[in-house]
Amino acid sequence: MNTYQFKSGAKVEGSVEQILAIAKSLGEVVDLSKITGPLPNGFYLSSTHGVMKISDMNEAHIRNALIKRSKEYYENLRKRKLKVDEFMVEYTKLGDDSVVTELFTELASR
Repeated sequence: MNTYQFKSGAKVEGSVEQILAIAKSLGEVVDLSKITGPLPNGFYLSSTHGVMKISDMNEAHIRNALIKRSKEYYENLRKRKLKVDEFMVEYTKLGDDSVVTELFTELASR
């Protein structure tokens, strides 16, 4: 069981999914790092919806999340001063991002 304190001061005990459901009904975004540290597998931090289970995301949201993650990755890569061989290696590492892999796998399963 996890414990989470909402902005109102109310404390709740439950699973991550239960806490997210309560937060959704209250219209509040949950900072899961207060419960779990880094996001656990199967979750995505959406800039519009807060923490979500990837399996609960609609297809358009998953596509947008993949595009956003990819764009941020390659924008950051462009800013780095790398030799050609280093750039080539780093260019292909987006696939090592576990969130990208989970989003891609979920989208492919639909």
